[in-house]
Parts: sequence; C-alpha cells; structure tokens
Amino acid sequence: MIKKIFGLGENEELKEKLNENKQKISELKNKLEEKNKELKKQEKRAKKAITEKQDTDKELKESKHKIKSLEDRIKNLEEKKEDRGNLRKVEFITRKDTISLIKELNTLKSEKKSLITNYIENPQKAGDKKIINILNRIDSQTGYIHLQDGFKIINCVLVPPIPLKSEFFRKKRFKLEKLFEALNSDTEIGFISAHVGKTAIGLLSGTEILNFNTIKTEIKGKHSKGGFSQGRFERRRKEQIKKHVKKLAEMFKDYIEKSDYIVLNGNRRIITELKNLLP
Repeated sequence: MIKKIFGLGENEELKEKLNENKQKISELKNKLEEKNKELKKQEKRAKKAITEKQDTDKELKESKHKIKSLEDRIKNLEEKKEDRGNLRKVEFITRKDTISLIKELNTLKSEKKSLITNYIENPQKAGDKKIINILNRIDSQTGYIHLQDGFKIINCVLVPPIPLKSEFFRKKRFKLEKLFEALNSDTEIGFISAHVGKTAIGLLSGTEILNFNTIKTEIKGKHSKGGFSQGRFERRRKEQIKKHVKKLAEMFKDYIEKSDYIVLNGNRRIITELKNLLP
C-alpha cells in the first residue's frame, strides 16, 4: 500500500515536470517564431535598403552624367562666347548724332600711336578672329569701321552710310575724315523697299527723300487649299509678281542714273528677280 502511494506521487511529480517542460518548449517556440518574424522583417528591410541603395546609386550616376553634360555645355557656351567676342550693345543713331560722335572721338589723343582706325569692307579680312566674329553679327551692306585704343577701353564698330575703301591706321588720333566726308557729302542713294503688291522707291539725298513713289500691283494672297486649283492659283500669282517686278525695274531705271549707290530691301524673292532685271 505504501509502495503504491509512493509510486503515485512519483508519477505526479513527473507529470508536473513534463508539463513545465512542455510550457518551456511552447514559450521557446513562441520566442523562436517572434525571432523568425523579426528576422524576416530585418531581411525585408535589408532588401528594401539594398533596392533603395541601388536606386540611389542609379540616380546618383544619372545626376553625375547630367552634371557632366551641363558642365560640357557651359564650357562650350563659354568658348563660343569667347570666340564670338564681346558685343555688348547695338545702337542705331541718326546722321546728326553720328557727326557729334565723330567730333567727340576726334578730341581723343594718345601719347603713343595706339589709336586704331580700321576701315573694313570684308569682315573675313579683319585679321583678328574675335573682331571677325563681332563683325559677322552686325548686318551691314556698306562695310565697317572698327575703333580701338591700346587699353581697349574704346572698342566699337561703326557702320558707314556708304561703302568705304579698306584702310588701317594706328595713330595718335582716330582717322575719321573719310566717314565725316561721307556723312556730309551730296551722295545720292536710290532705294527700293519691295513688298508683294506694293513697293516704295525713292532717292535719298543727304537727309532729304526725293522723287518718292509707291508702285502697286494687284497680287492675290497665298492659296490655302490643295488640289489642281492651288497649282493654277500659284502660277497666276507668280505671273502677277513677275509683272510687279518688271514694272519696278522700268520705273527704277531713272533713279539708277541719278544714284551713286543703290539700296534694295524687302521681299527676298522680289529683290532676287529685280537684280536680274536691273542694269
């Protein structure tokens, strides 16, 4: 009887220990699951961090490429700017103001022969690359006069009213007599301002416009539709333009005989055809 009781107590104790161990195992399993979950989260964060790093590296690489590209463009622009020279401002001044400017420039005197006056007919023969680039940016049919002092404080280009022969001077004063004479001469300039259907012609003598006339010719506007009608319309329009140009050439002959120079301006097509008809 005592043995049975003793054996029963032993079994109960084993059961308790077994339950305790089971509970510990369960707790360990829970902790393991939590650790696995945390590990998965860390792996997920690590993968995300790697992806973000890869994206960041890619963006950084693209940004570096863009910066390099922009730096190259800036460098090219600076080189072009350097090549083109420094043209800060263009002003259109009247004959009276030009004469006043010449008088002011004539008051300047250098102790050394350092004042340069360069009359230039063809900008490509100006010599200095920077000057050539500056002249190419100025629209002139009559040439250029480049003025510069030894310190380059004065560095300007004048456009003469009429073509002047190329000459180079390095003196104590600017040589502007030729320009002054051109502005004060009785040179007569015949001009045409040509436009489709309506063209102005005249004779400029000093500051006066003589024999001003307007020539009008009926010329149809441009055709917006397609098809055969457009072809007929364009042929008709070309014929009307030719008549207009022929009328201009006939009327302008008298102006040519009285003119020292001729100035043609306006519609390119009309000017091109007109040149072929003028003597």
